[in-house]
Amino acid sequence: LERPVQSSMFENSTRQADFFRDFVILASFILIALLVVLFRINPRLTFDYLNVLKLFSVQERDDAIVAGRIGSSVNLFFFGFISFLFSLILIIIFYLAPDRIPLAGNFIFYSTLQGFLVWLVLSVLVFIILVTKLMLITAFALLFSLRSAVRFQFFSFIRLLFVTSMLMGGLALLYFIFRSYSSALYYNLLVLCSVFVLAGTFFLFLKLLTRTAFPIFHLFSYLCATEIIPLMILGKVVLF
Repeated sequence: LERPVQSSMFENSTRQADFFRDFVILASFILIALLVVLFRINPRLTFDYLNVLKLFSVQERDDAIVAGRIGSSVNLFFFGFISFLFSLILIIIFYLAPDRIPLAGNFIFYSTLQGFLVWLVLSVLVFIILVTKLMLITAFALLFSLRSAVRFQFFSFIRLLFVTSMLMGGLALLYFIFRSYSSALYYNLLVLCSVFVLAGTFFLFLKLLTRTAFPIFHLFSYLCATEIIPLMILGKVVLF
């Protein structure tokens, strides 16, 4: 006699692995641990980076960020953390909205280990972009006689990227909790990032007006060279 086939409902099959979910969970724990380390090293600097009021405040005094050196070990640690944080959010968007972002095809992975390798590569690229932006700001600040604005402007952009990344990460977490996997939702995270960057650039213009005595056209030309045109080029590469 043939052995009866057991019903599949009684089978003790192992749960199918989800490499993307595993990667996101592990990467998130790593970032949380790094944030705790940063807070223990310099809590005042951490709060300054996350201060939304200072981000959109026209009258702003020099704080712990601007008063510090760009190349200090703590600031470099922050720049690295922000690079990994923003890169993780980009990977999530690329994975869940590949049909809307042509660049997503360059960052495909099929295992958790590959996910970490892609994360590392993308984080290094983001860090290189930040360093390139610093060099661009420094060069045009010397050209436009705005050398005193280098640290202030660069740290303002880092704070903007930090706050925006935290907001995008919070929204992505809500999407995961409510099992919302629509590609439009994740694509709109990049749109939200673009809106915040544009708003931050506008407030940066107002801050420069209060901190310098140069005419409006001089400051607008400087922002076009250091903020608006580079962001338009970067947005075209990522979004189109």
